[in-house]
Amino acid sequence: GEHGGKRSVAPALSDVAILHGKMEPESTWKHSIPQSHKTAIMYVRTGSVSIDGTRVPPHHTIYFTPYGNELVVTSSEGADFLFLAGAPLYEPISAQGSMVMNSPEEINEAYSDYQMQKMGVPWDHKIPDEEWMEHVRQYPSVYKE
Repeated sequence: GEHGGKRSVAPALSDVAILHGKMEPESTWKHSIPQSHKTAIMYVRTGSVSIDGTRVPPHHTIYFTPYGNELVVTSSEGADFLFLAGAPLYEPISAQGSMVMNSPEEINEAYSDYQMQKMGVPWDHKIPDEEWMEHVRQYPSVYKE
């Protein structure tokens, strides 16, 4: 994806933005959303943010409408968030629980892979970043290109 005139060096197979943001107290974060991005969400990990005067606490997800192109986020206490946006893929969608794939067969395969820990091993969402990084190193995903 792209933000503030900088483009990711990681290749993407579709038109997406995957941004990890960290805001200082009393700060503002702005992002221009391309017209092609019809889906956008933000997950607040820590702290809180305000969008159009609505406060969003930690561990909440904001689902944005596809109208408008400038997102303005403020934070009085600071925040850590994940912003995801992208253009429609126009592919079949099959969803069950936490898995989203293209067919029920792929869903079954994904759950089988998950149970065999091919996607890594679940962790406590409250652990500090350093412990999480060590956990990911210890239990890596087998899906690497």
